[in-house]
Amino acid sequence: KVPWITEMAAQDEITRRGFRYTFRVSPEASRQASDMVDFVADMGKRTGKVARTAGVLGTDDAWGKTISKGLHAAFKQANIESVADVYYPVKAVDLTVEVASMAAKKPDVWFLTSQLNDAVLITRALHQQKVQALAFITSASGYMDPKYTSLVGNLGSYFLTFSFYDFDLNNEWEQNLDKAIRARYNVPSNHFSSALYGTAYLLRDILEKTGSTDREKIRNALEAADIRSGPVLILSGSGVKFDKNHDNIYAKIVMAQLVGGNWHTVWPIERKRKFDPVWPRPSWAEIEKL
Repeated sequence: KVPWITEMAAQDEITRRGFRYTFRVSPEASRQASDMVDFVADMGKRTGKVARTAGVLGTDDAWGKTISKGLHAAFKQANIESVADVYYPVKAVDLTVEVASMAAKKPDVWFLTSQLNDAVLITRALHQQKVQALAFITSASGYMDPKYTSLVGNLGSYFLTFSFYDFDLNNEWEQNLDKAIRARYNVPSNHFSSALYGTAYLLRDILEKTGSTDREKIRNALEAADIRSGPVLILSGSGVKFDKNHDNIYAKIVMAQLVGGNWHTVWPIERKRKFDPVWPRPSWAEIEKL
C-alpha cells in the first residue's frame, strides 16, 4: 500500500488492473498515439498534403509494441491505411534491411520507436536509401537523447517527435526549471527532467495539502487532486486530475520538430509557441544543403 506516481511509463495496462495506489501523470500509450495521429490529420487539413498511409518501425520490446498497438488503433479511427509494421531487436547493429522493407511499402508517414543506437542507424539508413515521406515521426526516447543530433548532424533535420516538454520554454515554470537545472548541472532541461521535476512538484503539493506522510491520506489526496496552476505546469497539458483508472485527464503531448540542431515545439497550433511546423519534410537533397 505505497502510493506510486509514474511520470513516463506508457503501457496502458499499468493503470487498467485496478491498482488503487498507482497514478500516472503523462498520457498513456493509446493517448500518445491518438495525439500523434491527430497532428498528422491536422497537418493534412492545413496544408492539403494529406497522409493516407502510414507504417510503424520500432523495437520488438514491450514499449515498441505498446506504442505500435496504440498507433494502429488511431490509424483506424483517422481512416489512415496501415501498410507496414516492422520490428527489430533493441540491440540491432544494422537496420538497412528493415528500413528497405518498410520503404518498399511507401508509407506517407513513418512512425519510429527507437533507443539512441537504433535511432542513429535508422536515420543514416533513411538518408542512404533516400527515403522520402511526408514526415518521420518519432516517439521521443533515442531521438531526444542529447547525443542524437551530434551523431547524425543535419540528417535528423525536420524529424518530428512527441514530447511531454515544451522545448521553447513558453511558460514561467518551464523557464524557472531550466534556469535551476543549468545552474546546478550545467545542462539544459529536457523531456525527461521536466517529467521528473513536474512529478516531484505534484508530490510536494500533495504532501503540503495533507500535512501527513500517511499513505492512505496521500493516496486519497492524489485521487481527489485537481491542479491547474503552479509548478505542475512543467508537465505538458493543463494540469493534473486523475480519472477512475488514475490516468491524468489533463495530460497532453506536444509535437516538436528538429530545426537547426534543436528541437522546437510546433503543435498544437493554438498553443503559445515560436515555431510553425514544416510539412511535408524537405527532400534529402534540400537537407544535404543545410
